[in-house]
Amino acid sequence: MSAWWIVPTVVAVALVEVLGRKFSVTYLQKAIGQGVSPELWNTLGVIALISMGVSILLSRFDAIHSFSAKIANKLLLVSFEVGLLGLGVIIGQTIFGFEKSQFLNWQVWFFGIGFVSMILIAILLNFILWFCSQIIYSQDGKTNFMQKTASNHYFFIFFLGLSLIFVPIILLVLER
Repeated sequence: MSAWWIVPTVVAVALVEVLGRKFSVTYLQKAIGQGVSPELWNTLGVIALISMGVSILLSRFDAIHSFSAKIANKLLLVSFEVGLLGLGVIIGQTIFGFEKSQFLNWQVWFFGIGFVSMILIAILLNFILWFCSQIIYSQDGKTNFMQKTASNHYFFIFFLGLSLIFVPIILLVLER
């Protein structure tokens, strides 16, 4: 599933790099630059986690919960896919940026280790969004996670739901 977003994006960046040698591709380069938007991914992720928190708060109300869980699932999946798209652009730009660079060998290794580490962290964070989408909603009814959450004490449901609502908001505000 993830390769359907990352691979075509890397290929698109490569195509723009190749076409840029013969034609003016400033519009496409601008689009690629906007494709790497951590602000978009962060905002979508926060909205998705807020919807997950609301769904958890409503977990004991079956009629409303199924609707809120489906919304949370879709928002989490969209955030996951936007994250994959951004990762593809970053990977493509980095691969094709090396041929223009004037790095020494040790600098390439140093940058490469840092780049791989940051990509792995981004993949992990993005995977968390996908995982949350899987545990919050199932077409067959409540997931095992949601059944266990709904069977907990109201205080736990309230704490978990409000944490998923307010912690992402606080982190987003602190990022400025």
